[in-house]
Formats: sequence, structure tokens, C-alpha cells
Amino acid sequence: MQHPFDMIIKGANLPGPLFTQKFSRYFFFDNDICTSDWLITATQQIIRACFGETGCAHVFASTSYTYLGVIDSREDWLVNIAGLCKQMHDSREYGGFIIVDAQKQWALFQNTPVENGVLGINSNKDLSALNDTIYDIFVDCEIIKGWLNGNGQRERSLVESIGFDYLTVLLKYYDK
Repeated sequence: MQHPFDMIIKGANLPGPLFTQKFSRYFFFDNDICTSDWLITATQQIIRACFGETGCAHVFASTSYTYLGVIDSREDWLVNIAGLCKQMHDSREYGGFIIVDAQKQWALFQNTPVENGVLGINSNKDLSALNDTIYDIFVDCEIIKGWLNGNGQRERSLVESIGFDYLTVLLKYYDK
């Protein structure tokens, strides 16, 4: 089993750097990884599309770094993550998750359920078949750049609600 600090910088949080290694792609989200079926399903679909169904990842509580268990890419993540979330809450831990791939090909971090999270992956596989699923749940650096450069009311509203500084710091650390 890995330790979360093999891939996560202890005490770090978005929008700053979180990972001890660079990933080729990053996907940001604002749903709770413990309770959002859409987020859990989309994450598993991305992982399966990039790495197949032969891997596993270790799950840790994000605030105490307590080891919670393992998820296997072949299993139903909706069931497994719900169980790990219950286990975490039963121990009076109410933060988010750190999920670290055993092969260090990907990692997911969300500090608390109300904060943004990030999925980093090392894969250049074409995910265009999953675009609808991905971009219903996630944003990437290209979308963030579009928000910052956009002149429309929607873009201005998003930048205002999330924060210009927050978004530019995300790009500083996570854009290629």
C-alpha cells in the first residue's frame, strides 16, 4: 500500500500545487466525491478508458490522512465509495478523499466536500467519446482559459463567482 504523501503534498490545497509529480492532464470538479454518483461514475469511466480494468487505488481521508481502503477498477465504485465514505463518517471524519492509484498513473484530491477537487492523470488516450460525460462534471485548463478570455455574460459570471485570482493560480500550476 502507498502512503498518500507519495503523490500528495501534505497540507496543500487548491488552487496551489497538490501533487508531488506532474500529470499530463487535470480535470477539476466541484461536486462531493462521496455523494455525487455522476462524479464517481465519470471518474471511473475516465480511469477505465485510460488504464483499463486492471488497476486499484488506495483511498485516504483528506484531513487526517487515515487509510480507508482500496477501490478496484473492475468493481462498482458507487458501492465502494459509499462504503468508504460511511466508514469515514462513522469515525467522525467529515473531510474529502485522497485517491491514489497503486501504479501512480492518477490521483484524485478533494480536501472537503464543499471545496473544489482535482483528478490528475498520466494518459494521452483520446477521451472524446466521453466528452459529454466529462464536461458535464469536470472542467479542464482549456475551459478555464476560455472563461478568463471570454467576453460573454456567462464567462464573466463564472470568473466572478469562482474568482479571477483562484482561476489564474490554477492555470499557473496545472496548465501545460
